Amino acid sequence: MCGNQKVCIEFKDLLPNDFKTDFIINITENRINQSYQVKDIKKSGNNLTFHMPAFQNAQIDRAKVNIVFEYKQEIIRHASYIYTRELDRM
Repeated sequence: MCGNQKVCIEFKDLLPNDFKTDFIINITENRINQSYQVKDIKKSGNNLTFHMPAFQNAQIDRAKVNIVFEYKQEIIRHASYIYTRELDRM
């Protein structure tokens, strides 16, 4: 996968109305200690969509990052995402 790719997440339950203020999505890469907070999150019922940022490190061709979902400062879900720099070049 690559940067600017749309990610869709479906939760079992409806998301609360305060998700704009109390819900955070962080993209983290542990090896190089990089973190990015997703700003533009769209909600529809129990679905969230957002676009992944481009991977910032030019020396790494592939990287596994974690998508961490926090609600009221508590981690509620996480998922892995593999960046492939070659796809960003296309």
